[in-house]
Amino acid sequence: MLEEQFKRATELINRHSDILLFTHQTPDGDAIGSLLATAIALENLGKRVVPFCADSVPEVFSFLPKIERVENKIGFQSQSVVILLDCQDFKRTGIDEKDFKILSNRFNLKEIDSIVIDHHPEENKGVLQYTSASVNIIEPKMAATTEILFELFENMKVKINKDIATCLLTGLITDTGGFQHSNTDPRVMRIAAILLTKGAHLNKIIRNIFQNKTMPSLKIWGRALERVKIDKTTKAAVSFLNRKDLEECHATLEDLSGVANMLSTIPEARFALFLTEYEPRKISGSLRSEEYKGVDVARLARRLGGGGHKLAAGFEIEGNPEDAFKIVNREILTDI
Repeated sequence: MLEEQFKRATELINRHSDILLFTHQTPDGDAIGSLLATAIALENLGKRVVPFCADSVPEVFSFLPKIERVENKIGFQSQSVVILLDCQDFKRTGIDEKDFKILSNRFNLKEIDSIVIDHHPEENKGVLQYTSASVNIIEPKMAATTEILFELFENMKVKINKDIATCLLTGLITDTGGFQHSNTDPRVMRIAAILLTKGAHLNKIIRNIFQNKTMPSLKIWGRALERVKIDKTTKAAVSFLNRKDLEECHATLEDLSGVANMLSTIPEARFALFLTEYEPRKISGSLRSEEYKGVDVARLARRLGGGGHKLAAGFEIEGNPEDAFKIVNREILTDI
């Protein structure tokens, strides 16, 4: 299915010694797992690699091997190829056009050799914001970007050790909701089984991602759940948090991981809408649903300038939570 893209990506990687890896801002387990698995795999092939993430890595992923290698301040050295993981354009990485031009000019290139590896539906047909990608490996049918990487590494004859296996399995587990979402198919389970035989630390992944809840996390979840309502018109389970809530609970966006998923499990709700004011008048919106409920939340998110998957999507909007609800409801009512 992706053999030709794998072949082209392998040829491009083989031509370069210094590689710069990017993933998206506000990284999840698939983003960080992909970033680290790729970094370790390429270093084992003798490449010099810099893994970059504009935001600090969430504490929940601190158990991952080589996590200390992730840079959040860009420093251009001698990299001559860029790989984007779990996203498709530079605007999602946190690097702006000025930094990209510095990168391009450093190598006297009009166009940097680049590879996009992602499992989200095509955002801009695999075209980076500031340059065209040399190779696009985009497969929305796969549950996670780490699933694509597993196939790529096998194609490249990369030896998957326990560190790579742990990173890849982390991506699979987080993007399938611990193998509970509808994207958990026999292929996913087969790959997970292989990764376990390679030494992936399943218990450590589950414990760190799903079972470690801090006091700020528990307090902020309490506020979010206390405010849940079912909208009579859209049948959405809705809740919100403002900046004051986060400050009073000493919580971060990281502590809110899983709230939207929880809301979507309410039987009478067709989908979940969760809004968080993470900075003054800056709202992060999460949309979730379940297969049998028949709502494509990615379509709703696109109406608000966001995107994602059919059952899990997000967007950002400006304003206070009350105004944001009005805007979101107006858009949803035209599409639900």
